[in-house]
Amino acid sequence: WKSLKKHAVRRLRAIEEFADLGSGFNISMRDMEIRGTGNLLGAQQHGHIAAVGFELYCRLLDEAIAQVHGNEAEPVAEPEVQVAVSAYIPEAYISDEDLKMQFYQRLGECRQTVEVLAMEEEMTDRFGQLPAPVSALLDKITVRLLARQLRAHTVRTGRMLAVTFPKDRTLTRKQVEDWVAAAPVPLHFSLGEQLLIEAELDGQSPGERLANARKVLQSLV
Repeated sequence: WKSLKKHAVRRLRAIEEFADLGSGFNISMRDMEIRGTGNLLGAQQHGHIAAVGFELYCRLLDEAIAQVHGNEAEPVAEPEVQVAVSAYIPEAYISDEDLKMQFYQRLGECRQTVEVLAMEEEMTDRFGQLPAPVSALLDKITVRLLARQLRAHTVRTGRMLAVTFPKDRTLTRKQVEDWVAAAPVPLHFSLGEQLLIEAELDGQSPGERLANARKVLQSLV
């Protein structure tokens, strides 16, 4: 081991750690972190690839395993979520690479919003108050889970929250009234060829507006 370079040792440890089903993805992720990949895993993209991409990977892997065992579940349409915010775990918050990867993996395996909340409480307890990029990461994952619950087609956040639904989705008058009454901000409905709901989001920063988008979606599920 002493004759090996630092990067080589870390790669060997990654292979040793991830020696089970689905390990190839983990090893590749670890290798990219070890080698360094610029913006691909930098502040702008780290959360997107490691959390959203990995989360989808875990879901597809779960479905494949269930199919092999004859427990194939009804397929769930994956909503397209567009969030313009830096969402990742900074090195200053969790410096240990192995531990950071564990948290990314656990976040990627969350299937319910309550699980994300539990992760938030654990991270706060262990590492202190969440920095803005970590809060955005948790909100981003929660928004995706809520979009699934709503069976949304797309969710976009910016100055406005825009949620579209599949073309065959219809709403009853009572559903519209219930959503309007529950939402913390006014909702605007477009009942054309494709159902669209829009809401103006408060907040001075993209992270604040994302947090408010999460609250709006929570009120609708």
